[in-house]
Amino acid sequence: MNLVKTPNLPEKEVLVAVSDLEIQNVTCIKPKPIPALPPSMRCHADLQLCHLGENVLLAAPEVYTYYKEKLSPLGFEVLCGETPIDSTYPHDAAYNIARVGNVAFHNPEITDSVARRYFAENGILFIPVKQGYAKCSVLPLDAHTIVTADAGIKREAEKNGFSVLEISPGGVLLPGFSYGFLGGAAGKLSKEAVYVTGKLSRHGDYKNILNFFAKKSIKIREGSIPNPVDIGSILPLVTV
Repeated sequence: MNLVKTPNLPEKEVLVAVSDLEIQNVTCIKPKPIPALPPSMRCHADLQLCHLGENVLLAAPEVYTYYKEKLSPLGFEVLCGETPIDSTYPHDAAYNIARVGNVAFHNPEITDSVARRYFAENGILFIPVKQGYAKCSVLPLDAHTIVTADAGIKREAEKNGFSVLEISPGGVLLPGFSYGFLGGAAGKLSKEAVYVTGKLSRHGDYKNILNFFAKKSIKIREGSIPNPVDIGSILPLVTV
C-alpha cells in the first residue's frame, strides 16, 4: 500500500478514502458527524478534514481525535486545526481548501491558520479566492487541470496556468439547499478515473464534461443513484 502524496490526485488505484458513501473496492472511512452543521452536511469530509500534502492531514478540533485514531495507523500525521466549526457559512469552511498540484485555492479570510503555516513552510502557492467552499467547488483532474462552476476560481486558476472547464451551477443535489457542487459529489479513484456519486448524464453540461475528460484521458465511474449528490467530496488517501 502507498499513501497518496499529492492531495486529491492518486497515481494508482485507491484502496482507502474518507467518504460518506460506500464505493465498490474501496475501504471508506466514514466522517464523524458534527452536530453543529446542517443535517445534510454533518458528515461532509471536506468540511472537517484537509489533506495538506505528503502524509500530513489537518482535522477540525471537533474530530481531531477521531481521525488521529483512524488514520495514524495508516502512516498519516494528523494535525489539529485551530478553528472550530460553526453552523453557518463561512464559519463552517475553514478546512474546505482545494489543494491541486502545488497550489491551494481558498478564501484567506477563513482559512485555518495551521493550513496557512503548512503551505508557507512547504512552498505551496496559496491562491486567494472569494469562494470559501473551494474544495466543494473544484474537481481536480491532474496537477494543472480542474473543473469548476465558480468564475472566480476559474479566473485565478487560468492566471496560474491551469486548464479549466467552467460548468454551470446546479445539476448536483444537496438536501436543504438549492444545489451542491460537482467537486463535492466526486473524487479521483486512480490517475485515470473519477468517481461521481450519481449519473452525470443528469448534469446540464454532461457533453462538455465528457469531451473535456476525454481530452485528458480520464474515465468516469458513476454511482447507482439517479443524480449526483454532494456528499462532501471523496478524499483518496491510500493506493495499491
